[in-house]
Amino acid sequence: MTIKDYIVKFNDYAKAGDAVFFDSCPLIDTGETIVFDMTGLDGVSTVFLNTSFGHLMDVYGIERVKKSFKFTNILRTQAERIKKYFQDYAEVKATQA
Repeated sequence: MTIKDYIVKFNDYAKAGDAVFFDSCPLIDTGETIVFDMTGLDGVSTVFLNTSFGHLMDVYGIERVKKSFKFTNILRTQAERIKKYFQDYAEVKATQA
């Protein structure tokens, strides 16, 4: 999946994130690895992360989602942002338990 293609297609971070969520679910269900290509992106918005990765973690749990993802052509700043998002998500869920 090229993330930029979703963002360009929908021209809306929330809708692009929803599309990534819906396209990812069948792949996670069958145990496939999802490769996210970050080519052409400067950053990743919180809205996109919430509607894609956050929603996936709500449904499948953080560990299953993390095991299902691989990233290519990712900048260090993007990797750090996504890693922090997963950490923050885990902390929020821990306080809710």
